[in-house]
Amino acid sequence: VSQSKAERNYHIFYQLIAGADKALAEKLHLASPDKFRYLAKGCTQFFVQKGKETSVPSDRVSADHKRGGPLKDTRMDDYSDFHTVDQDLGNIGLTQEDRLSVYTTIAAVLHLGNITFEDNPEDNTGGCMIAPASANSLAI
Repeated sequence: VSQSKAERNYHIFYQLIAGADKALAEKLHLASPDKFRYLAKGCTQFFVQKGKETSVPSDRVSADHKRGGPLKDTRMDDYSDFHTVDQDLGNIGLTQEDRLSVYTTIAAVLHLGNITFEDNPEDNTGGCMIAPASANSLAI
């Protein structure tokens, strides 16, 4: 089971990637949607309102987004929607620390999708190990 090329995954994934400030993005090791396996096979473009095309940091914009531009919807804007979610979480009583925990969990789901396994040459019982290429995904 997989998503079609035109289908996006959960909106919060795109909102977090688009809207996180530089410090949060670095802390959570966020990258463009096409760098995450759970997003890469579907649509990796962001929803962006007209006039706000530069709001998403360029290092978090996918190749498809750069080539085809943002998705348009009169009500959706991933960058702004992240800030609305953040404000709403604060309004219901979540502290900054609580919100960081929420965002860390969301980012962890994205990073878990990038973890791959390989045979462990030191295990003669058929065991496996996390592939070295997955190290960055484990850093969060």
